[in-house]
Amino acid sequence: MIDAVSLYEDLYHKLTPLMQLYAIRFTSSWPNIGAVAKDLTQAKFGIQIPDDASKLSRFEFFERFSPLFT
Repeated sequence: MIDAVSLYEDLYHKLTPLMQLYAIRFTSSWPNIGAVAKDLTQAKFGIQIPDDASKLSRFEFFERFSPLFT
């Protein structure tokens, strides 16, 4: 799904708020991607991702961060 989000951004040069939220959730949930992806996401969206974000359920993550994108 992250590939689809990336391709959408390549085509339209923007992401919807939900796509942005998903990208942040993805990078915080998969630490094996590396700190570089997390740093790029934080720089791109201007949001500091706390280290404990990966421990949140999908619903908790959405409730906590979605107001930042609407």
